[in-house]
Amino acid sequence: MRRKVGMMKEKMRIQKNVLREKKKDLEMERKWRQERKNQRGPKRDKKRGLESENLRGLKRGQGRENHRNLLG
Repeated sequence: MRRKVGMMKEKMRIQKNVLREKKKDLEMERKWRQERKNQRGPKRDKKRGLESENLRGLKRGQGRENHRNLLG
């Protein structure tokens, strides 16, 4: 019986380690994906041209102003 309990404890320890490793792997993958996303950003802005980005922002702001004026 004792040996069986020891084996169960060993199994549980191994299982915990496996889970811990999986968790680490997932975290690393998430970080890696986030970094990739961050790297992709500036290139996309270059392709579009920063001017268009600014104009779009202005348009959005103007839209809100107009909406406020219509309401009040």
